[in-house]
Amino acid sequence: MQETNLGRLAELARARNQRSSGIKALRRYLQGQRLTVGRAVLAKCCECMVYYEDGGVDCENPLCPLYPWMPYGGVSTRGRSTRVVDAGRVRA
Repeated sequence: MQETNLGRLAELARARNQRSSGIKALRRYLQGQRLTVGRAVLAKCCECMVYYEDGGVDCENPLCPLYPWMPYGGVSTRGRSTRVVDAGRVRA
């Protein structure tokens, strides 16, 4: 299954000249490489957003525990490390 996913990622990246850090992180994970926490978030968002087939857009899912770190999210990037996510509400 991982080989199929790698092939799909490569195909999508070539078709759209994709340079997404999420696709790169997901590819590294599927190849068995270790990821930092930040790259793991990028990889998961990429997978959840179907490899960003619609481009880099906000998933608009504040119930996701990773949403505050979503690379295309609407949440401000300032102070992300201090944000608390509680049942879909993001608080400072």
